[in-house]
Amino acid sequence: MATRESAADAGGELAGRQVVVTGAARGLGRAYAEHLAKSGADVLVNDIDRDEVAAVADELARWGTKIAVDSSSVDSWEGARSIVDTCLGQLGGISGLVNNAGIAHFASVFEDEPAAVERLLRVNVLGTFFVGMHAMRAMRATGGSVVNITSGAQAGGARIGAYAASKGAVSSATYSWALEGIPAGIRVNAVAPEAATRMNRLPAGPIPDRSAPHAQPEHVAPLVTYLISDRARRITGQVVRLAGTSLTVMSHPALTVVLDAPVWTVEAVERALAGPLAEQLQPLGHAHRTYDFPLG
Repeated sequence: MATRESAADAGGELAGRQVVVTGAARGLGRAYAEHLAKSGADVLVNDIDRDEVAAVADELARWGTKIAVDSSSVDSWEGARSIVDTCLGQLGGISGLVNNAGIAHFASVFEDEPAAVERLLRVNVLGTFFVGMHAMRAMRATGGSVVNITSGAQAGGARIGAYAASKGAVSSATYSWALEGIPAGIRVNAVAPEAATRMNRLPAGPIPDRSAPHAQPEHVAPLVTYLISDRARRITGQVVRLAGTSLTVMSHPALTVVLDAPVWTVEAVERALAGPLAEQLQPLGHAHRTYDFPLG
């Protein structure tokens, strides 16, 4: 069994760091927290499931680092403040945040329920914003690293409109926060993971082989630890995707070919999109497919 000497006192590369991991009771969040603790970080584990997150804290203690617990909900300003304040009070500072807490909800736009959409956006978007805002304000004088958890689903897909929109918002926030964080020495990146968890059951179907080693949450955790660490000191404002055995950097939203005209009439727009811009029309959805729309 690991002892105190095997992590913090043995000089793990994150020794002396204090990292918050939200949504850490199970799945990816738990894997991130464990890998961070194993790497020497003091970790605050957060989840609204009090019993589960307490059990995670007990398990992480075997790595010999300091572990704190907060069961506040990320989707309120006060709850987010409590998470960061607990880290500051019990661990003595905050130098890292893994903004992992989130929920999934899949339904057609023709059938979706307003309350379900509102709850998803509150947790996934406002929760990420609230904890990120408190954490970055606390890091402003000392620097640090934020890792937001987004998804390849941000590119869209049938029956995942609300979830995709929430993750697109997280990626957009990442780009913006990274720019603001540079003067304060705060790096902000995002990870788009693919792993076999309870939440990863998109309407298109689960990961084909959920028993494969690369489908497990532990497979993604080293990427998060890397982005928190000084090894990534020159990397900010990036969305890194790890899906199975494939690691890639997702492109930012960008302009393609730009055409200029004195006046854009309906006819001129039609000519442009049927001509010079036709090849710039993008494949649709996270599956990167093209479709022929039925004409009436």
